[in-house]
Amino acid sequence: MGTIVSRATFGCLITICLIWGWPSSKAASADRESPSCRLVVQALDAASKLRVGMLRADIERDFDIDGGMSVQDHGTFTYRTCHYIKIDVEFKVHENSAATYPFPPEDEVSKISRPYLAYPVSD
Repeated sequence: MGTIVSRATFGCLITICLIWGWPSSKAASADRESPSCRLVVQALDAASKLRVGMLRADIERDFDIDGGMSVQDHGTFTYRTCHYIKIDVEFKVHENSAATYPFPPEDEVSKISRPYLAYPVSD
């Protein structure tokens, strides 16, 4: 009976070692990803760090305002290194802020969309 317990214990240890030593699917796929996929991951990471309550200046660190007509209380922003990746942002505009472009960096974010793909708008 001691032999059966030893074999079972040995089998469990081998299984645990294989699981811990086996590369995770994320790590394994990261080695095979194209530069395009890495760019998408960077854009998703940048967008995921944005929160309601942040300022327009925080958005504009990694995102540029999309072309076309711009208004102060909302806008579409494109990821700086790939203008096909976009987010829509709404802002709380303070009564005494100037409504001239460029808009005040102190405008507070009130809503942020998930990132999406679309052609950039040009002026």
